[in-house]
Amino acid sequence: MLTGPTGSGKSSMVEVFAARTGWPLFRVACHGRMEFQELVGAWRMASVPGGGQEWKWADGPLLAAMKVGGILLLDEGNFLHPAVVGGLNTILDGAPLLVPETGEMVQPHPDFRVAFTANAVAHDMDAANYRGIQRQSIALLDRFLVGTVDYLSPMEESKILHAKCKHLAGPFIQLLVEVAGDVREAFKQGEMTTTISTRGLIRWGKMLLANGRSLADASARGATEEVLACLNGALHAAVTARSPEAEREAIEKIVSARYAPVK
Repeated sequence: MLTGPTGSGKSSMVEVFAARTGWPLFRVACHGRMEFQELVGAWRMASVPGGGQEWKWADGPLLAAMKVGGILLLDEGNFLHPAVVGGLNTILDGAPLLVPETGEMVQPHPDFRVAFTANAVAHDMDAANYRGIQRQSIALLDRFLVGTVDYLSPMEESKILHAKCKHLAGPFIQLLVEVAGDVREAFKQGEMTTTISTRGLIRWGKMLLANGRSLADASARGATEEVLACLNGALHAAVTARSPEAEREAIEKIVSARYAPVK
């Protein structure tokens, strides 16, 4: 079970791990209305040789992972109702799964694993930032090893921005990373509901590049207000359009304060 703030790379960490080890991965985007049966499988209409159709059983991601020895990734798993996730308890103990629809008894492959990403697992004050999450049972949580994933370091994110936004000037990359750090800290302290993930940071950089000529020209002329307009306009499109007005204004003040020593 990997916990940590939104956009910190919990799911990506599992994906990269699976890719580097060659371990089959079955990723499930969890939601509040999902039922356990969706993980197991269902009868589906399928075409047959020679024409026509017939009902055939199709394994869901849980069965598929159990059979081949893959990783079942329950992405944002605590959106699931505890009764749904409770169906995994015996499987997590290594027990087989009986599929009533087919009568098949599926023994878990020795390499079968379950990865579960979640925000605010303790359901403390931080839970207010994550609407729709469910408090999971102690019985479920007791079956997982738990690790915490935080945002990347400024140096790591700078390298990523350099790779993804090759033509963005170094001082602006540093500015974006510093602003993201300030916003995240405010988010962690409960001072705002907006945060900037690494993917949001990349979007911000790419939006700046789309208007790169105006940004470079304004920066060369020392036109501070024009530069800030470019920075905040790109940030609005990439991240803050969904933020409350008071938070957008607070983040723009952070941008202005951080730009001062850069200009």
